[in-house]
Amino acid sequence: MKDGNVYILRNQQQVEDLAARLREIRLTQPLAVEICTHKSKRSVAQNACLHGWCRHISQRWFESTGEQFSPKAWKEFFKRQHLGEETITICGRQMDVTRRSRDLTVPEMRDFLDWIDHFAGSELGITDLPRGPDYYEAMAA
Repeated sequence: MKDGNVYILRNQQQVEDLAARLREIRLTQPLAVEICTHKSKRSVAQNACLHGWCRHISQRWFESTGEQFSPKAWKEFFKRQHLGEETITICGRQMDVTRRSRDLTVPEMRDFLDWIDHFAGSELGITDLPRGPDYYEAMAA
């Protein structure tokens, strides 16, 4: 068994199959086994919606104010505003980092998109965020 194997168990047969694999291991060094609840990461539709909205906001903001910020800058802005920052220490030096949106669960990403939708309307005056198939799939996830 190589490092980093993750097994998502959805039924009893899968539990029994994994137990059989574990019994086959010939231990030559300590092996860590962690059991935890599986959390689905954000969906592809949610990711597409986020990036589409950041492009749209970038364009609309430029049209209304003349200030141009990249979609990537808007995404970082939204992450800092909603997801917050944490301070980490590397080699004795502290730095603030934002939480990565790729680590959000499906419900967390839905909440993040909902927050962006409200913020864009109330704070930026952008009320025409695209509501295509990605949006409806993202919010139904």
